[in-house]
Amino acid sequence: TNGGNSFSSIAPANNGAWETPYELDKNDPNILYIGYDELYKSTNGGNNYSIITNGQTNGGTINEIAISKSNPDVIYFSDDSDIFRTTNGGSSWNLVNNNLPNKYITYILLHPNDENKIWVTFSGYTSGEKVYKSIDGGNSWQNISSGIPNIPVNCIEIDKNNPLEAIYIGTDLGVYSSDSTSSIWTLFNNNSLPNVIVNELEMQYQSNKLYAATYGRGLWSCDLDINFPPVANFSFSDSIFCSVPAEVNFFNNSYYATSYYWDFGDGNFSTSTNPSHIYNSFGLFNVKLIATGPLGTDSIILSQIIDIDSNNPCIITLPTSGEGSTQTNCNGTLYDVGGPNGNYYDENNSWVTIAPTGSNQITLDFIDFDIEAPSSQSYCNWDYLEIFDGADTSAPSLGQ
Repeated sequence: TNGGNSFSSIAPANNGAWETPYELDKNDPNILYIGYDELYKSTNGGNNYSIITNGQTNGGTINEIAISKSNPDVIYFSDDSDIFRTTNGGSSWNLVNNNLPNKYITYILLHPNDENKIWVTFSGYTSGEKVYKSIDGGNSWQNISSGIPNIPVNCIEIDKNNPLEAIYIGTDLGVYSSDSTSSIWTLFNNNSLPNVIVNELEMQYQSNKLYAATYGRGLWSCDLDINFPPVANFSFSDSIFCSVPAEVNFFNNSYYATSYYWDFGDGNFSTSTNPSHIYNSFGLFNVKLIATGPLGTDSIILSQIIDIDSNNPCIITLPTSGEGSTQTNCNGTLYDVGGPNGNYYDENNSWVTIAPTGSNQITLDFIDFDIEAPSSQSYCNWDYLEIFDGADTSAPSLGQ
């Protein structure tokens, strides 16, 4: 929850496949599914789990999971060559093998906008049995393996923004592609990817790249053709401040663009992809992003999204390390380095001085407090919070 600065175990106590599958809900990242001999579901980020299957694997282990984005109650999972489907969030399951070959299923892909459109890929060396597609939720399957050599197919990915339904598969000899206009798969190594085992494919839409994770040859990326005009969009870290300087991190969520121009509304500009900007004056500020690509230009303006006013509530986050800015406001909310929604960082030491102008005492209310358990009940030797009665850590300690 803090960009990889710290980790905690959230897996239930169980044993799964060699590569135990897990999936996040496409609409709510706090909903998590993990496959063991049963399918486990958490609705609170892994703090608690419930089992939503009932012995469908018959003692086997779940190998692949797919959750529908358009209808989260539709879930598929595979156990070796068997594939199961639920349309009610796990209350009941149906086996939907039907005319699929009796081969090990390596991947399940659902169309992002149609829970009944599904692709599965197969391992092994049976010629012509590599990729199958269903448009009715698995009631029937069509073999779409034409053009694929007799090698295992390990994974499959869809370009969700491509109206031609562009599909990519990772095989033991690189990447192949196809779309709705073709019935044959063609090699997509693009004269750069070696003929190597590809175990995972992922689309990165902002950069319009396809990433391939290989066995023994590292991670590769390929620029995809831009066939659509750009769509400008962005988000930001914070927007309400009570003092200056105020730093805002902007996150570029644009598609099909190759260059960007930012207007921060205070007379400053940037051409960075994901800029950070420091505001040094009070006021309300508009932010504009212009995204330019091979097929045109698009822009977006968010009006008065940056609000810097001394009457605003002061929300302060500790720095990633070292000393933060001295806080002179009469009231405010102080978060650890993880901010309002994230955890604090491992191996992080930071501090801040609270010194409201003209005050002779300070009241601290702890609204939410949680740290890693110490090895002793009397001394927090792993993580702790300490308060000093003075301007720095040489002042008398009020407690730890």
